[in-house]
Amino acid sequence: DVEEQPTGDFSVGVGYSSIENGNVTLGVNEKNFLGSGRAVKFSASASDKRTDYRIGLTEPYFLDRNLRGSIEAFNESVQADTVDLDTTGFASSVYFNAADDYYHRVGYNLAKNTTTQKSTDAQSKTGEENKTLSSSSARYTLGRSTLDNRFDPTEGSLFELTEEYSGLGGDVNFLKTQLRAAYYKPLALRKFVLGIRG
Repeated sequence: DVEEQPTGDFSVGVGYSSIENGNVTLGVNEKNFLGSGRAVKFSASASDKRTDYRIGLTEPYFLDRNLRGSIEAFNESVQADTVDLDTTGFASSVYFNAADDYYHRVGYNLAKNTTTQKSTDAQSKTGEENKTLSSSSARYTLGRSTLDNRFDPTEGSLFELTEEYSGLGGDVNFLKTQLRAAYYKPLALRKFVLGIRG
């Protein structure tokens, strides 16, 4: 006998910070959309100074191979004291596992960034105020994860290196290196967990 398990989840969050004041988040995630095995997700968050909307689709066997392909469209708006920032675009990636808990991720981002200056006293050293710039970037991630749970780990480690280059067309040029690491160890007969992230 086979019993169907729930494939979707719905989340709501409310928070407060000294910078953004109150904020509300909403998320919907369906891992088996219309019985196709594809995952669809939607998330939205809003606060006094920031809004963020994202919708994405994940194909578990991209090109009929052991590759996980995903695409995501997003819009993010930030209202600061002297400037407003608005970013709209999409991100795509292909992810695959390798031996010994290693994984690789290759991705591409295309976004339009609009900066609106609100203060006559503020000056931008980069000269991007009141302009709309497009960015086109490629990135590669190499990582190794032995975490026992992706979202709420209690044991294991994570090491990840990401290189991103923007300049494949568009107006924005940069090279960014990102390092992430985490370590979790259960203590006192697994009643407590020591966690370190950087």
